Amino acid sequence: METADYLASDIYKQEIEVSRYVQTITFNLPDKLELSVGKLALNAISSSGDPIQFKTNSTDVCRIDGIELVLIKNGSCVILASQVGTSIYAPASAMRTVVIAKAKSAKIPIVCSKGGKQIRTFKKSCPKGYKVVRK
Repeated sequence: METADYLASDIYKQEIEVSRYVQTITFNLPDKLELSVGKLALNAISSSGDPIQFKTNSTDVCRIDGIELVLIKNGSCVILASQVGTSIYAPASAMRTVVIAKAKSAKIPIVCSKGGKQIRTFKKSCPKGYKVVRK
């Protein structure tokens, strides 16, 4: 549009691509956890220093409660740590899988005795002719 102060000109468009810094997430988690642990505090750090959010779709095996992983039952629990990004940093995420299992019970032998001779066994009872000395 031409006015007394300005001359008319063609309209020009220019696209500008604004890129954001790449950020990384450091997220360590054990490969295996015993179900008896119950809860585990999750710890992840973004290179931007911005807060991390945790999420899981393995809700039958585990759930996220704030920054805690709550173990529900045996199985594989997949956890996603993510940072949504800012005007300066691009979004980032890191995924980890932990296997949740019941602890194997420690086998304690029973002590059996016969005529002063003692033996140990992991069976439920002593062999024939032996008496249980200690369970």
